Amino acid sequence: MIDVIADNYPIIDVVAVNDSAFIDRFYFKGNIKDDYGFTQLQFVYTIKENDEIVSSKKVDLPIETDNILQDFYHYFDAQTLQLSAGQSIEYYFEVFDNDAINGAKSSKSTLMEFHLPSLKEIEEQQNKSNLQTRKDIAEILKDSEKILQQIDDLKKKMVKNKFHQIKIK
Repeated sequence: MIDVIADNYPIIDVVAVNDSAFIDRFYFKGNIKDDYGFTQLQFVYTIKENDEIVSSKKVDLPIETDNILQDFYHYFDAQTLQLSAGQSIEYYFEVFDNDAINGAKSSKSTLMEFHLPSLKEIEEQQNKSNLQTRKDIAEILKDSEKILQQIDDLKKKMVKNKFHQIKIK
């Protein structure tokens, strides 16, 4: 009797972290696992504008094909793509196992997205920020007027007390 052991799909998990100083730079740490090994790991991204594909690219990442469990790291600088305002990038990682008999099976990470704001969105954000700044300034002016009124009241009190002291003597 011959037992056939099914070849499972590879597994991929990825954690993405944005650069704290630049919104268009990303760091990835991932983990891939398979029961027999791998043939390929790719970073796949698609540039879109108005939900239409502008371009796509697959970037091969280095892996050890015979290591059945391994971590990988990747850095992606979207600034190098010179996106236009309003364009977005959808991206994911895809790993392929080494099933030579039935053809390599693949698994994809979660689809992630980066959106570069359009000029209209930037203008709306600036208007919103300006409005908030105006509200903050109005609040500061209001508080300043209260403080000035309190100072004026205090001055009047001091003059009145001084006048009382002079009268009493």
